[in-house]
Amino acid sequence: MRAVRGLVAALALLALASACGADEAPTPSPTATSDPTPTATVAPTLTPTITPSPTPLSTPSPTPTPTATPTAAPSPTREPTPTPVPCRGVECIEPAPDVFERRIFEAGERIDWENGVFFLAVETGRTEAYRAEEVLPEGHDHSEDGAWVYAWLGLDMVALRRETGQAWRWPWDRLRPLATSPDYMLLEDRAEGGIQGSQLVQFLLVSHEMEEIGRFSVEPGDGRYYEQGVHFSPDGQSIVLNAQGMVYHVPVASLNPVSIFEIEEREGWEIPYTRIVLSPGWLVGYPYLPDERGFHVQISYYRTTDDDSGRVESEEEDHYFNWDGTVDQEFCPGSLSPDGRYVAQQQGKHDYARYAGPLSPEHPWPSVVFADSGTCEPIFRVRSAYTYDLFWNGQWLSNSEGFVVAVEGERDDG
Repeated sequence: MRAVRGLVAALALLALASACGADEAPTPSPTATSDPTPTATVAPTLTPTITPSPTPLSTPSPTPTPTATPTAAPSPTREPTPTPVPCRGVECIEPAPDVFERRIFEAGERIDWENGVFFLAVETGRTEAYRAEEVLPEGHDHSEDGAWVYAWLGLDMVALRRETGQAWRWPWDRLRPLATSPDYMLLEDRAEGGIQGSQLVQFLLVSHEMEEIGRFSVEPGDGRYYEQGVHFSPDGQSIVLNAQGMVYHVPVASLNPVSIFEIEEREGWEIPYTRIVLSPGWLVGYPYLPDERGFHVQISYYRTTDDDSGRVESEEEDHYFNWDGTVDQEFCPGSLSPDGRYVAQQQGKHDYARYAGPLSPEHPWPSVVFADSGTCEPIFRVRSAYTYDLFWNGQWLSNSEGFVVAVEGERDDG
């Protein structure tokens, strides 16, 4: 009886299952398992849905790479910065052939050049001329001794040695020629300091082939420096220079500067002006007539009077030196005759001095005094005469029997 009940229960469950699944005949597991086609069809459908998911996740991975690339971009930008290293000293100098044009104008021939540098030979009347192309009229110059011709080409300077015809070029802001001698050229080395922001003035000595001989530096008295006060001795073995109140003597053999004079200020007077005088001319070193005996340092003091007139007073002070830097107590100033016996001295200022300021009542009458060079005692004088006048210096005759002087001529003040 218990077995019959189990059979009836099993049949009842089977009937119930048949009744419930009458509408889902294909759903039974044997049917789904045995048909692989729908399963494969669904799989590709799900795969594209899942595949894009890693794609956006993997996209950020390469994104930092392009981001890092611009970060490294400044690296090539910084590289050129240290590359252009400024030149120093003779490294700045390079040959400059074919920059200058040279021409000879015979005596009486018309000079059709509008600019350049011209040298007139008094003995023959011939004129030797130099010019550089694409240079303004004021873009030419020459050394005091006439041995060098200069030209400014943009930011560069070109120098030509007349004796050999060789020319060199260098940046003007790096090297500036100051003085020349029969064997050397002295330049200011601005790359090492110079005037700009430095208390030391650097100098470079080179040969005429632009080979470095040596260098030295000096300290100006008040930080200013005047290149007009740099000169070689007549034999080229010494250099004297004025660094605004500090005068130095520099032997070429050692290039060791020695201070030989320091200006002293006077109470109640303006800061004095100092210059090195090579010859008794109005312009220092023009023309280039260095005195074989030595040179002197001239100091000019200025102040305004207290009488409400606005008049300016001036006093001058002179100190004389030998070319070896020693003081010369017996120096007799003036233009020395070729035989060394006489000296032509200027006394009193020129007539044109009145245009520079009022003359004092005790202003001496202009005259030329001829004195004994040994004792400096006057022998005779010529009134209303001058040993120099602006760009001109009087000179002795070669036999020492005469001296050319200037006299005051008529003027048209209208």
